[in-house]
Amino acid sequence: MKTGMVRRIDELGRIVIPKEIRRNLKLNMGDIVEIYVEDNKILLKRFSTLLGLEEDLFNIAKVLNEQIGATILFVDQDKVIVGYGKQSEHYLDMEINQQLHNKINDGIFTKLQGVYLISERFEEKNVYIAPLYAKNSVQGLFVIIENEHILNQFDLDTCNQFRKFIMKQLDS
Repeated sequence: MKTGMVRRIDELGRIVIPKEIRRNLKLNMGDIVEIYVEDNKILLKRFSTLLGLEEDLFNIAKVLNEQIGATILFVDQDKVIVGYGKQSEHYLDMEINQQLHNKINDGIFTKLQGVYLISERFEEKNVYIAPLYAKNSVQGLFVIIENEHILNQFDLDTCNQFRKFIMKQLDS
């Protein structure tokens, strides 16, 4: 996306990211951005608070998979970073379907069926997705894919307790 916008650097070295760009990239006040240089260009990327927690997320995914028999995925803002369960390796490092963000409810797991979780993989079984919040903004997604076992309310409540634990870790 090229915008052609010009901004002046102030005396403290700050620039203002135009509102249109912040809206397109879903950057909100208080979000943390990573700044790096590549090929003589300054690049900004929303910083992921989930990175660095991969080992803990993997262990949580493993425990939940053993408990409820579902495939568990954790999604950074745009791609799957951790997975455990049936065929979870097919999801790792794959970008999540961005249209799913529009279907997700704020505080609970949203049940979806017949969706493309990633562009190459159609999910016929139930998929449950919930946002992971930190400091009042979405940092990632918690995804559950049913396998042979149909999830019940207790299974979802168990996953939600782990979700709350993860969000506490992200906020600290």
